[in-house]
Amino acid sequence: MDTMQFALVLTAFDKISPVVRNVQNRFGALAERIDKVRDVSERFGRSTAIAGAASAAALAKPIEAFAELEDASVRLKTVMMDKNGAVGAFEQVNALAVKLGDRLPGTTADFLNMMSKLKAYDITDASILGGVGEAAANLAVLLKMAPDGAAEFAARMKNATGTVDRDMMGLMDTIQRLNFMGVDSTEMMYAFGRSGGALKTFKIQGLEATKALAPLYAMLVKGGLSGETVGTGFASLLSNMADKTKLSKANALLAPGMKLELFNKDGQLKPMRDLVAQFDKLKNLDPVRLNAILKTLTGGGQDQQMLAQVITQGLDGYDKIVESMKNRPICRSASTRSWARLPTCGRPRPARSAIRSRRLPERWGRS
Repeated sequence: MDTMQFALVLTAFDKISPVVRNVQNRFGALAERIDKVRDVSERFGRSTAIAGAASAAALAKPIEAFAELEDASVRLKTVMMDKNGAVGAFEQVNALAVKLGDRLPGTTADFLNMMSKLKAYDITDASILGGVGEAAANLAVLLKMAPDGAAEFAARMKNATGTVDRDMMGLMDTIQRLNFMGVDSTEMMYAFGRSGGALKTFKIQGLEATKALAPLYAMLVKGGLSGETVGTGFASLLSNMADKTKLSKANALLAPGMKLELFNKDGQLKPMRDLVAQFDKLKNLDPVRLNAILKTLTGGGQDQQMLAQVITQGLDGYDKIVESMKNRPICRSASTRSWARLPTCGRPRPARSAIRSRRLPERWGRS
């Protein structure tokens, strides 16, 4: 290549270099933009996946609650259905479950299941609506029972005590007062359950009679006896007290002018506090005579030990429990205040989701 050709090549290269550099720069900028787009796409994909997972998780709970509500509703309707397909007062009972769910912790499904349990224990629709349903629900809140467990408790107590529907809240109130005094509610249920037949025989029925008997049972349970022992023993004691021969022999062992008067002139058992007062007469007897009287009246064994405990604690012990019960708040207000004191975030998960689970069927419709 001669000098002239070489000069021409250099001149051409100088002129084309800016064009090449410009193309290179544009390709570089394009590559950077492609990288940025790729990064944004990857981040968007990750965010979308996370958002999708979060949305799915958020929907899972309401859907689960809706399914539980539908299941509970169908179960209650099935339990209430007769051979002709009629479901009785289902709509009213369902409305009561919603009302309880609005006022108390727990979902509507919880309270629907509670109603099903009450029906399983032969509690009538009228009784559920007349006070048994609300009484069981309030007891569940105060004693932290599962709603269906509270239903079983209320049904058994109603059957044992003969308490009328309108007084069921008062009955549950009596139990919750004793529970917060250290008397386990289950022990009280067993005590009344084991003595239920005898209570009916001796007409110890209804709220007032039960309120008078409950402190005596509580006194014995707090003294270390199980509820079953108390109930069985008291039923046996009632039978022995009604045996005129045994009572006459026991009275014959007392000092002149001293007598156990356990029945009124019309043959009815005296009120419970009066009975305790009658046995309170024996607490100052010497041990030998007292043992002979108790053995004559009860036949000995565990029944004698139980009656001896009643005499030891006496009327003072009975009255002390009665007075302590008076200082406890009533059932309905106590359950409402107990629930209201819980901070929203500290309430149990089922309670926080209660309103949501109730409203899902309203928004989506029922099948």
